[in-house]
Amino acid sequence: VTIQLIQCLLAPTVRGVGPSASVGKSSLPHTNMEESDQPNSKNKKRGTRKTRPSHKWYKAPLLFFITFNMTLSLRWMPASLSTSPIATSVVQKEETTDPLPVYFSKARTDRSGAFITDMLLCHAYVFHKESGVYGGACPYIKIRTWPAFKRAHQKLLTLMGLQNVLQIACPEEMHINRTTIRALDDVPIDRSVQEIVLDDKTYRSNDTRIWTPDYVQHIRSLVEYKPYHKDADKWDAPTMAVHIRRGDVDPCNSLKRYLPNSHFLELIEQYKEKLPKTKNGKQEAPRIVIFSESYSYENFDEFTQRGYEVILDGDINRVWQTILGADVLIMSKSGFSIVPAMLSRAKTVVYTPFWHEPLEHWDVVDEGLHNRSMNETTQYHAKC
Repeated sequence: VTIQLIQCLLAPTVRGVGPSASVGKSSLPHTNMEESDQPNSKNKKRGTRKTRPSHKWYKAPLLFFITFNMTLSLRWMPASLSTSPIATSVVQKEETTDPLPVYFSKARTDRSGAFITDMLLCHAYVFHKESGVYGGACPYIKIRTWPAFKRAHQKLLTLMGLQNVLQIACPEEMHINRTTIRALDDVPIDRSVQEIVLDDKTYRSNDTRIWTPDYVQHIRSLVEYKPYHKDADKWDAPTMAVHIRRGDVDPCNSLKRYLPNSHFLELIEQYKEKLPKTKNGKQEAPRIVIFSESYSYENFDEFTQRGYEVILDGDINRVWQTILGADVLIMSKSGFSIVPAMLSRAKTVVYTPFWHEPLEHWDVVDEGLHNRSMNETTQYHAKC
């Protein structure tokens, strides 16, 4: 009705005719045809008088008043009643988009396993939220070796294909150049963001339980599985990777973390039958690789004597790439093991209980073997 009234007010009218009349012939008042065909003498001299649209002084104020009231009505109209195209367009203009949360974690600066484990826990926490992206890990505790530490881990993340998923970045970098945060690539540039630095207690409270099957499937879909360049010719061999945590972990200082050689030798014998006969359509001799450190309470002669490949103080990129592509993985009580174990596509992962909980599909070492290993470690501890 309002639109029709506006059209009526805007339409030009004929002088002496109501405002709803139009200029066409059919709208003129009915007269006798014979009379109209013979104009009087006055009209003969002056000619036919032309009609002019009348412009009333009250039209402009009245039109403004109607338009103003219509705008107010649409502005405060309930959403359920705003069905007309005009009402819909007005309501949509009023909608605003909330800022996109960008979450950051406080980077750990101790060892590689702990550093990336912390990033994955925070990334999983953000994954389970309704909205938001993981911006990266920011070093709030500056250390002298940070530049080299950052370069080494950026290289490691790049080799796994996760350099854009797990970034080493800080909130202030977004104010300098938003493209630094690669997680925002798919976010419209005009979308505002809100930086949130999370306390580690927020996302670590559930520990590895936050790595749910759907999250593990998601993060594995982003990993690039490829051989280390020095081991490219061994990529098709059925492989068992064994990580033995040594170095600063020994029975004298780390009674609860140290696992003796006998623990791993027994597990290798138990699980080497799990190795497939063929891999990638090829039949190669199985490969059993031991990764550890040269500084160790026990030496590794027992492993080399059995023909196992022992790599000490190896490049971390080589270690993790081998573990990611392994068919069987035997873990140690270490965050260094748990990261590639979670990302690995190994069908069999053997887990010895420690503070990080296992994933659903992992094999947990039986209590008997674990107790025997701890008793042997206690004996070593008595000799310290």
